[in-house]
Amino acid sequence: MAGLLTFVVAFVLVRYATRSVCWPRILDHPNDRSLHYRPTPRTGGIAVLGAGLTGMILSSLAISDARSGFGILLPGLIPLVVVSFLDDRHSVSIMWRLLAHVWAAFSLVLSGYMLQSFDLAEWISSLAGWLAVPMTLLFSVWMINLYNFMDGMDGFAGGMDSDQS
Repeated sequence: MAGLLTFVVAFVLVRYATRSVCWPRILDHPNDRSLHYRPTPRTGGIAVLGAGLTGMILSSLAISDARSGFGILLPGLIPLVVVSFLDDRHSVSIMWRLLAHVWAAFSLVLSGYMLQSFDLAEWISSLAGWLAVPMTLLFSVWMINLYNFMDGMDGFAGGMDSDQS
């Protein structure tokens, strides 16, 4: 039920955030690296964040282990959100972005969210305790950077223009 409610929140917020009546109205103006030709809303990430927080809150209410982790996770998430938002508005140096990514990944580890095993097709391997932390940090920073890369390519910045002429 929590997953369905989180999906509904994401759907409603993304529909609102990518419309012209949305507040805040933040547009990505095309440049030579853009895949769009007209100004495009950049508020889709705020909608996804709202849905993610909804899911985290619902999980922390339903699962007792998640309650303790949620309080530790927020101090890692907030700087990531602030740096990402500032980077969308103005260019933030790679050092600050990477520092926010590593801090967010470290907050996952502190919250107890770590890789326990790899499950690749037919191959399942448990991770040794000493390997779980660096692997969690590596994959978390990797995925945050991947999301940032896709967002920078306008993959989820608000949607692509259907009329590219």
